[in-house]
Amino acid sequence: MTRKTWEWSPRGCLQLSTAEETRRFEPGDWYHQDARKQHAAKSDQDTQIIEFWFER
Repeated sequence: MTRKTWEWSPRGCLQLSTAEETRRFEPGDWYHQDARKQHAAKSDQDTQIIEFWFER
């Protein structure tokens, strides 16, 4: 079984960093981050993130 996680940001801004890059997400953005890969999330304002989990 494979699990995929997608996140949606309805409010606020989020910076998601890995060893290779830092990405910024604005309200309404969807994104996917491989949970097996080390990462860090940071926000400088009130931010809401909703996670969607899918299994196959």
